[in-house]
Amino acid sequence: MLVLAGTYKSELSSLVDGAELERLLDRTIRFLKLSEQISLTLKRDAKILEHIKVTLFRNPKASPNAAPTLPPSSKPQYPYNHGGIFAT
Repeated sequence: MLVLAGTYKSELSSLVDGAELERLLDRTIRFLKLSEQISLTLKRDAKILEHIKVTLFRNPKASPNAAPTLPPSSKPQYPYNHGGIFAT
């Protein structure tokens, strides 16, 4: 799903049908939510895909080639990283 979303946002967007991508995102999110009680990772994956879906299809200013941006003060959160190679 991430590769398809990335392709849709790139200069190769003509290779990905937006309606089909949205349908696949919906289906994948529903599947992940069925198992969210089993695994926090699946729950988090569903939230990531929901964010991607909103970014791609619910932002009226977004176009397939516009890169998503984070607010200047935002910082990625890595709650399970305790001083490893990706420590912030």
